[in-house]
Amino acid sequence: MGKFDGVLLASDFDNTILNIELPRRTGCPIPPISQRNVEALRYFMDNGGIFSVATGRAKPAFEVVAHGVPMNGPTILFNGAAIYDFAAGRYLYTAFLPDIVRTHIAQTLRALPFAAVELYHDDNSISIELHIIVENGVNLPAVCRSIMNEVRYVVTRNTGVTVKDVDVCVDSMTL
Repeated sequence: MGKFDGVLLASDFDNTILNIELPRRTGCPIPPISQRNVEALRYFMDNGGIFSVATGRAKPAFEVVAHGVPMNGPTILFNGAAIYDFAAGRYLYTAFLPDIVRTHIAQTLRALPFAAVELYHDDNSISIELHIIVENGVNLPAVCRSIMNEVRYVVTRNTGVTVKDVDVCVDSMTL
């Protein structure tokens, strides 16, 4: 009988198991989990404990780091909307929103153009719509193209998620 039989330990990932502030701010590669944390997790599991990660990340964003996390339990993803078993390669539970929600979100953003929305999608791709206010006299096509390219690059680099579309909507122009 192990010291931790019957004990489930679930931990957040970002800035709990692994400090990712520097990669988040600078775009440098995400480092591996510290050897001390790896040894502690292995000790816990070797003595009967079940270890799981509970993260707000989407599955595609966590998959890129999951191989370096010693786990013997399923992973809670999407801020609790899914439980995924990486060892078996399948979802154990999902509570994803129905597709009709896309229409409701679009209506909400039109009504509240300054609202910020964060969406996850499981097929490892997203579409982004940004609303901006520009100054009179700027080169509008150049500004929009620059924003689209930068957003696509930064989101893909920092999340590992493919950006399908970036739409830039100019809501108004200041004089």
